[in-house]
Amino acid sequence: MSLPGPAPEPWYYPSIAEYSSLLEKGGFEVTYALLFDRPTPLEDRDKGLRNWLNMFGGTFLGELPPEQREAALAATEEEARSALWHKDEWVMDYRRLRMVAKKRG
Repeated sequence: MSLPGPAPEPWYYPSIAEYSSLLEKGGFEVTYALLFDRPTPLEDRDKGLRNWLNMFGGTFLGELPPEQREAALAATEEEARSALWHKDEWVMDYRRLRMVAKKRG
């Protein structure tokens, strides 16, 4: 299932190098940078991914009629199950980027 028209990209995940470059262009000196995995169990066990999608993907899903919305949620759960379902809960594969930068000058 696809949504009509091009979908805007609401999320931005820069690399350490890309984010450091942006900070440096803004007059900062990066003194520390760390990128690490942070798997996060989602609340509500079997409804966890669906709840997450409704919260963070509501902009996309809200435009769909209820039956198409349900089909999109079910298809996404099916597609993601092998990667994100662990034992008896959904675990989101978050990554964290932590940086320390100080203003130059």
